[in-house]
Amino acid sequence: MNPIVIIRTDGNPEIATGHVIRCCTIAEELKKKGADVCFAVSDNDSAALIHKTAPSFPVKVVGIDYRHPDEEISLGNYELSVMYSMENTLSAQNFHSDPVADMILVDSYFATADWIAALHHISKVAVIDDLMRDDFSVDLVINYDIDPQISFYKKAGRILSGASYAPLRPQFASAAESYKVRNEVRNILVTTGGTDPYNVAGRLVLSLCGSDNICKSNACRTGSSTPSVLSGLTIHIVSGALNSHLDELGALADDGSTAPRSFDVPDPCAVHVALHTDVTDMASLMASCDIAVTAGGTTLYELCAVGVPTLTFSMADNQLSDTYAFNEACAAIYCGDMRPPADNPGITTGSDLETLDMLTDKVNMLCARGSLGARASLHRAMRALTDGLGAGRIVDAILGIIKD
Repeated sequence: MNPIVIIRTDGNPEIATGHVIRCCTIAEELKKKGADVCFAVSDNDSAALIHKTAPSFPVKVVGIDYRHPDEEISLGNYELSVMYSMENTLSAQNFHSDPVADMILVDSYFATADWIAALHHISKVAVIDDLMRDDFSVDLVINYDIDPQISFYKKAGRILSGASYAPLRPQFASAAESYKVRNEVRNILVTTGGTDPYNVAGRLVLSLCGSDNICKSNACRTGSSTPSVLSGLTIHIVSGALNSHLDELGALADDGSTAPRSFDVPDPCAVHVALHTDVTDMASLMASCDIAVTAGGTTLYELCAVGVPTLTFSMADNQLSDTYAFNEACAAIYCGDMRPPADNPGITTGSDLETLDMLTDKVNMLCARGSLGARASLHRAMRALTDGLGAGRIVDAILGIIKD
């Protein structure tokens, strides 16, 4: 009988889509290597996201608040074992005995030690952890931060650490094989996560085009160097379906499509903007661009695997360690935090407006003539960190633990 892995995760407008995306990548790799996979999620929002991202996998809706997964503890071992199984799914007919989980893979920032312990009573457990808030007693911990402090984990049976374990889709490793740093910058990628609550993408495009309201006025800020540096370039905005600012981004492009809209700027050329939604081949889009701007998270590792010179910023606490580490490794340029002070009272690195100015300045720097050396240096440092094959390594570890 095939090994059974239940993946427990969530994704919605509040916590974005990163957990689901990386878990779907692992699920596809598990399926490729002979495992049967089912997702268990808290609510219908998460189920809809998985059905859209990886429609071939069955999904169970637990029906609890995603912020309180420890509510499951009250169910007891029997009910938990039924919940974390292939029972009552479309795939259950393939089994000749109780379809209990051989491994539960948990990816949630709301995991507690008590909840994980309850799951460990019914199955082997693996946890994806990049917060390092709890030292979970599990069979496997996966922390693919660049330089995690693995001495923190004293209770895990096995630890996978470092960027070589970043769970990226196969397309990124393939794109890396042909990516070259070009002499001139012609295409800029701007990707800000599945939700972008602070409309960083829209604000950055307006800043780069030299106006606070370019959609209405097509006017350039006095003294802006934008025309001489960005003229003729195309800014590619990538937006997820859960982005509440999608209509605003659509107004920046031509009818919200991938056909670029031209913004009038002083001679000789224009800046173009293209909006991309529901992108299925992100690696190819990345490979077509000369530089990128992204929030911390899985996308940063995807750009790293391809080798696209990147500027990065944070807009959540869980993104800080990655963005700092990439900056220290000279594998990306960290420009600050984009949360307004009201949402980030402990900020010590400047306001969101200062971060926006720095992003704008650094984009201009990497687009300027003579920037090839700086972009090539970033490219080399990025490619040294990960090859994009981390999902396979994670799956090999999971299946090995199940077999043992």
